[in-house]
Amino acid sequence: MASTSDSTPLLADSEALEAGEYNLPGDQTQDLTTTPQQKEPGVRATIILTHISAALSIIAFLFDLTAIAIGAISPHGYYIFWGLQTRLQTMFAISILTFIISSLNMARLRHSRRPLWLGVNLIVDAVAVVYTASVGPDALARNFNESPDSWLPDEGAVAIAKAVIVVLGIGLISGLLVGLVHLILFPVRCYASIKSGSWQTPQTWRIPSGEFKIEFSIKFLRQEELQEERQGSRSEGS
Repeated sequence: MASTSDSTPLLADSEALEAGEYNLPGDQTQDLTTTPQQKEPGVRATIILTHISAALSIIAFLFDLTAIAIGAISPHGYYIFWGLQTRLQTMFAISILTFIISSLNMARLRHSRRPLWLGVNLIVDAVAVVYTASVGPDALARNFNESPDSWLPDEGAVAIAKAVIVVLGIGLISGLLVGLVHLILFPVRCYASIKSGSWQTPQTWRIPSGEFKIEFSIKFLRQEELQEERQGSRSEGS
């Protein structure tokens, strides 16, 4: 029987080397002996846009939160007017939502090379686009229409008013950019789903499997043994 030479190919079930963090096309470290898997369309664009959405969302969250905190403290009597305040709260909530969803998408992409369920992502995309488009531009216009001179002659109030206008402007612009990113993500997800046919595959929720065991024992004593135990306890007590 012929001996196996050193040039014998690896077995088909050998473990392949990981090509990269997301296993994307173009990574050159993939083992040449394994058959390249077909990548879903739009994966790279989805990953890039998801990272951009997460970064912009955290910027919008921090600057909006700073403006809300200053408005709540109201130093020198400064406060954010009601019309701007309600729109700011909406943009603040959208930034929280998009950051959470983008973070979950990135975590699942790293773990299973797939984003969250298509329906969830499309709903979040639509909500982010609708609310930022309907609230963001008006809030930005109201913010920059504020006049710090209204707080004269209090120089401290004027300085705080100028700072809040800048901080809130950065937060609102970041929120509008988040809506723009999700406006691009919506058709990208739809196109990727149609090309890959994943919309035809039923998506299931997986529950981690495990085992939960409870052991217990019941000991029955005979009548004679029970009487002996009672007599022994009585003798000890006397």
